[in-house]
Amino acid sequence: MTWAPLYFEAAAVITALVLLGQVLELRARSRTNAAVKSLLALAPNTALRIGPDGSEVEVHLDQVHVGERPAREPGDRFPSTIGHDGHSNIDEFDDHG
Repeated sequence: MTWAPLYFEAAAVITALVLLGQVLELRARSRTNAAVKSLLALAPNTALRIGPDGSEVEVHLDQVHVGERPAREPGDRFPSTIGHDGHSNIDEFDDHG
């Protein structure tokens, strides 16, 4: 029969393409993981907290609680886990301090 080599060749090409796709997917996934890790490394681990007496104290993010007011300075990195009045955006022209 002449059909057996034809099916074998098509099956080999399909298998090779599937394996190539898996290799490319793993490469892309590892690059994505590396990019996410490098972005997470940019996030600060501390925040400036305004105390009741108006002083600014640098504390670890684990010590920041709901209702506390974080201090912001121009050019500072701001921890994304701290919201301001329930919003995710930061108003640079906030008159409240």
